Amino acid sequence: MMSTFAPASGVTESKAKEFLSVAFLRALAAQAGLNVRPSGEYDDGLDWDVGSIKKPFRDLPCSPNTWLSFQLKATSNWSVVGDALSFWLDRDTYDLLRDECITRTLLLVYCLPQDRARWVTFCSRNGQCDLESHYCEMSHAGFYLDLRGESSLPTASNGEPQTGKTVHVPLQNRLTADSLIGLYRSAIEAYAGGGSE
Repeated sequence: MMSTFAPASGVTESKAKEFLSVAFLRALAAQAGLNVRPSGEYDDGLDWDVGSIKKPFRDLPCSPNTWLSFQLKATSNWSVVGDALSFWLDRDTYDLLRDECITRTLLLVYCLPQDRARWVTFCSRNGQCDLESHYCEMSHAGFYLDLRGESSLPTASNGEPQTGKTVHVPLQNRLTADSLIGLYRSAIEAYAGGGSE
């Protein structure tokens, strides 16, 4: 049953979803002990970078200013086929993500409930009123995909380019604070080794 929650009309629903995807990434980065910054060119699709200007791990070589770039997408119309999330990417975004650039660039799809009232929920345990009993939750999760090195999209026989592609994001690629740390460690190791991981 859908709720009767009625949001204000100050921003579009798509912009609100974008805000939540950024909040999700910021929350995970905070838990992981990493910085988050908007990319230099917001409209180029590399929305947000995660990393550190300091040496983040004692057991790895010093690699200041190593960053992961994330292209954030948020949707409440997600679908799962088998063990993967199906998501449509336009040609420009697909080409951007498959480019083997120096900075590792990942697609992050943040899946929201269709019911907007469930996007962020506020709860209390056992009806208690003390501070520790209250908490909020962001419903559902984000999943990442590395498209580096994927083949280019074909051109039809009439000369028209393929407009995009449905990509399949494995559900095992759930972004958590732990997996974010793992991705960042591998980026540092690749940077120190002088190549792509």
